Amino acid sequence: MRNNRNIFYLFGLIVLLFACKKETRKAPLLEIVSPANNAEIFQGPGYGFTIEVNANDPDGLIKTVDLKIDNNLICELKSAPYTYNWESLVAAGKHTLTAIATDNDGLSTSASITITVKSITPSVSTLPASFVGTTYAICESNLASMGIPRVSSRGICWNKTGSPTIADSISIVKTDTGTFASPLSGLQMGTTYYVKAFAQNSNGVVYGNQVSFTTAAAYSSDTGTVVDPRDQQRYKWVKIGKQVWMAENLRYNDPGSMYYPTINDTSYGRFYGNASTSLAIPGWHIPSGNEWQELFNFVGGNDVAGGFLKEAGNVHWISPNMGASNLANFNVLPAGDIFTRFGTSGEGLGTTARIMSTDSFFPIFNNNSNAVTLWFPGPGSGWYLYSVRCIKN
Repeated sequence: MRNNRNIFYLFGLIVLLFACKKETRKAPLLEIVSPANNAEIFQGPGYGFTIEVNANDPDGLIKTVDLKIDNNLICELKSAPYTYNWESLVAAGKHTLTAIATDNDGLSTSASITITVKSITPSVSTLPASFVGTTYAICESNLASMGIPRVSSRGICWNKTGSPTIADSISIVKTDTGTFASPLSGLQMGTTYYVKAFAQNSNGVVYGNQVSFTTAAAYSSDTGTVVDPRDQQRYKWVKIGKQVWMAENLRYNDPGSMYYPTINDTSYGRFYGNASTSLAIPGWHIPSGNEWQELFNFVGGNDVAGGFLKEAGNVHWISPNMGASNLANFNVLPAGDIFTRFGTSGEGLGTTARIMSTDSFFPIFNNNSNAVTLWFPGPGSGWYLYSVRCIKN
């Protein structure tokens, strides 16, 4: 009887154990669909890709799908479809992409693949200086390839000691590939400078080859005189950079020309209505806008050129004649101009010099600035007469 009772108790215990045993829950199923294992991906903005994960739970619901790059969380997805557009901003090299699916029971499944992030180094080169003056130069750089990640800025850096970097003086050009000129201003006269082109992206800075140039040690290198064979008048000339200029305004009595109407002073020269080829002394010509610009660049650029080219003092210029030093021996005088529409009237004497060009712009010098203003003739400009300087052929 006791044995039967023991068997009964044992059977009851077994039934109780089975009744109390919890049902075994299953972990989520997970697969990284895209990208493929060992995929190669370019680095940087605009070169992202879509991470796609398949995840489901056989006996419950997916609560979250976490995406990690090298164990750093980049996204938490809480509903299907489990996709994420990711830009590959991490460093170039191999990285681990991991997806972790967690269900409503707290069970998790993970899957990992390897991806390779690639970059392309920008290709930049430094070209020889295309123009060198006293305190101003123009250097050029060529960006053959924007690279990946794309270049965010490019330009020229320079110093006086060699191996310049962007920690030195820089001129930035934000633009596309190709060759571009960078102006370098505020230089020292008679000084050697070292220059490198650079291109910068999110990975850092790439430098081109180094070139050098030496600024001119003087604003003018030679002077002399020339006689106009048409009327035997003698003019001073000055060599500035590679150009030889008249250092006085033209006085040739061409039909239609005149002196300033209210003064008896021929030093201001005569005034002319058009840039006729017959105006210039034989062997010389009326300068173009580009020839004027070369002069301004040689003496330091438009912002300071007026000071180096204007006659100093107040014999002709009305105070303050700002910045005037005439270090280039160019002797710009404030002859103003003559307006002829309603008779003949002079304008700007003592304060302004407006000198003729064959095209594009006329330079204007002013007594209250050491800069040169570029004036582009428009409608009505034909009623004016201007001073003339000639440049040697």
